[in-house]
Amino acid sequence: PFGGIVSTDFDSKGDAWLGSGLGGLIHFDGITFTAYKKTDGLVSNLVRSVMVDGNDNKWVGTAEGISVVDQSNTNYTQHHRIFTLPAQDTINPVVDLIMDSHNRVWAGIYVDYLVTEGGLSMYEAGSWTDFDVNDGLIGPVVRGLAVDKSDNIWVATSSGVSKLSG
Repeated sequence: PFGGIVSTDFDSKGDAWLGSGLGGLIHFDGITFTAYKKTDGLVSNLVRSVMVDGNDNKWVGTAEGISVVDQSNTNYTQHHRIFTLPAQDTINPVVDLIMDSHNRVWAGIYVDYLVTEGGLSMYEAGSWTDFDVNDGLIGPVVRGLAVDKSDNIWVATSSGVSKLSG
């Protein structure tokens, strides 16, 4: 697709879910490619990260927030305000998504227009919790996330790496 593929993950059937930088979410079942776009219910066609959870829900991090596409690929849940930004900033561009062994979703957020803001948000029990430089992150320019076998969350930033534990 135009914009290339920026992220991939796989569901329980082994189907590929591809995030396109400009072309939305693309499903490949081994034979057919099916695209899901803003007109279908995504927050944005500018996909930056795709993560499939244990229930085959697709968490799609975009330039304008997160869409969660259910296992039937017909219902969409939107998360627009994942990370609390200063006044006037409402768009939450998602850089990366991961899930830990407690089924908490972690989203890296980085805003680079007009201001440099960003950090990490965790989704648990229906709400988001923010972590930023005031909480100990080494920098606001989040580039990527990883979770290790001890459920430590590693946050790569342009200033270095931070590890959240406990």
